[in-house]
Amino acid sequence: MSSPFHDWGQLRDETEHLRLDFIRTDLGVCLTLATIVEGEFNMGNREHAERTLAEAEKGYSDMLRLFARARRVTPEVKKGTAIEVQASS
Repeated sequence: MSSPFHDWGQLRDETEHLRLDFIRTDLGVCLTLATIVEGEFNMGNREHAERTLAEAEKGYSDMLRLFARARRVTPEVKKGTAIEVQASS
């Protein structure tokens, strides 16, 4: 039988893992939006590109705020997340 403290620790760890997965996924969406922006600008659709860019910037800002709130993030996780974002761009 596990203790309540052990169960709490497992729940906390799982929550942090899910938070980081969400951040990675949403950053991928932001990068996809940035690609769309580039295409829209190239096609001359400046208004749509600017709206989409604003959405991508808001999403990125939101993810930075969530990442700052993440607990027990190791330097390896931080570096791995940065590498994943760079590889996607």
